[in-house]
Amino acid sequence: MKNFKYPLYIILVALLTVALPSCKSKKKLLKDEQASTQETAGTSPAGAAETPARQDEKPDFNFHAIQFGLNSKALSRAAVQYLDHIAAEMRKNPETTFVVDGYASAEGPAKHNMKLSLNRANAVKRYMVSLGIDGSRLVVKGYGETNPVAPNSTESGRERNRRVEVKLVH
Repeated sequence: MKNFKYPLYIILVALLTVALPSCKSKKKLLKDEQASTQETAGTSPAGAAETPARQDEKPDFNFHAIQFGLNSKALSRAAVQYLDHIAAEMRKNPETTFVVDGYASAEGPAKHNMKLSLNRANAVKRYMVSLGIDGSRLVVKGYGETNPVAPNSTESGRERNRRVEVKLVH
C-alpha cells in the first residue's frame, strides 16, 4: 500500500499543475480571440459603444415600441437589447433630438397611469444616457392611458398599450 501512495500524490500534483494554469490560459485565449474578432470587424476590444459610427452610414430612426409589464417601469432584457440598437443608430447622427413618449394601459387610476408612463419614459432615458447618449437629446413625455394603440378591453391590447416610443423630433 505504501508503494502506491507516492505515485498517486505525484499524479495528483501533476494534474493540478496542468489543470489550474489551463483555466487561466483558456480565459486569455478567449479574450484574445474576441479581440481579434473585433479587430477584423472594425471595432475596438473595449467595445463598439466607444467606436464612433462611420459618417457614411445612414441612421434608421424607425423604432418600434419598448414594452413594459403591468404596473412596471423596469426594462426587460429584450427592451435593453433593443435600446442598445437604438443607441447605436442615434450615434450615427449626434445632432438629432428624440422624444421619449411613455404610455400606460387603462388599468388603475388615471393619475397613477400618468405617473407610471412618465416613469417608464424616464427609465428609457436613464438607460440611454448610461450608454453615452447625451440626455439633452432626449425629451421625455408621459401620456398615461391616452393614445392607446390597441383596445384596452382585451389583455393583449392592454399589453400593447404599456409602452414607450422613441421618435425623431422633426
